[in-house]
Amino acid sequence: MTATASVPTASTSTSSTCSSKYRFSAVDDLQLPPALSVTTETPLATALTLALEREYSQLTVISPERRKLLGYLDVPATLHAIETKTFQRRPSGGDKGKEAEGKAVRRVEDLTVRDMFTRFDRRKSLGYQVITPDTSLDILDEFLQKHDFAIGRPPLETRLSLHVVLVG
Repeated sequence: MTATASVPTASTSTSSTCSSKYRFSAVDDLQLPPALSVTTETPLATALTLALEREYSQLTVISPERRKLLGYLDVPATLHAIETKTFQRRPSGGDKGKEAEGKAVRRVEDLTVRDMFTRFDRRKSLGYQVITPDTSLDILDEFLQKHDFAIGRPPLETRLSLHVVLVG
């Protein structure tokens, strides 16, 4: 499940005041429930229902085969696209490439998560910051000052679930 946790941010704080603000607390101290993940094949209406029932603004998107983290579904942006009818079908593995790309969809019921989710850019040149249960809250706070949310992963030696922390 996507856990919504409000992490206080201070635009004028420095890392030294930030450290003292959290008193050596870590992400694990937030006691977040597991993230709610959907696959690219999940009907969009189902994914939105799951998110709205839990008051989540993002859902993690995983591959149906390997359960690999692919990206996230931005619920407010998706709802806006539906309201303004600015959505289009993306090609899937079974579609014929360019024929399906940008094809207008008349019914929202025909869309899947694949059509609306944001894929993570996995180029090594961009890099990423690892957030684990042991990450200090001052590092998380600093990260969330630049980003809308963070997806925390468990240590590699465990099989625990992902967690999502949202700025609220």
